[in-house]
Amino acid sequence: MQKIDEAFHSVKCFNGDAYVADYTNQTQNEAGVCLSETAPEDIHYFHLVNRHNVEYWGVNFEENAGFFEKGINQCECMFASKNAKKKGWVCLVELKYCLEKNVAGNSESAFVQLKNTLAYLTRKEVVSTARHRVYLNISIPDHSHKEPFLSFISTQDETLNALKANRVQVLGYNEVLILNESYLRVPREAIL
Repeated sequence: MQKIDEAFHSVKCFNGDAYVADYTNQTQNEAGVCLSETAPEDIHYFHLVNRHNVEYWGVNFEENAGFFEKGINQCECMFASKNAKKKGWVCLVELKYCLEKNVAGNSESAFVQLKNTLAYLTRKEVVSTARHRVYLNISIPDHSHKEPFLSFISTQDETLNALKANRVQVLGYNEVLILNESYLRVPREAIL
């Protein structure tokens, strides 16, 4: 099993909040995915909230394109707890910017990318459900009022149940909270 910081040539260590934005469409491919410690002011984003200053890795897959085999359509990025004593967490994130009428279709597309990325990372022995609590998160930053985005995926019930049986949690939020080195959760107001 490879360590996250050894598997990729470009890894960032965080101990505060992280923000993910994808500028690809906005800049006609001049800029792409950005992982930052400050909230972007010019685009909607995914927010990983870290109120307890847990140390974790952030991996921008665009900056590690050589890691993936040709033809793999991976998600945007991955976050992983750094100092878990036993079982840490890994969160794969895919962002989709779209019109409201396209949320369902883009959610399904994001879900496929997340599953493919997880399968590849598992095959490469970077991620393991024995070592990690795995979270797959679909983020559609322009449409927070539609959360959870997963509720729009009605044709994936069997797949979702299979993932859950393998201890993979599928989320559909623009904001996820780090509880500690072992667990993530969605914001309380999103559950109500």
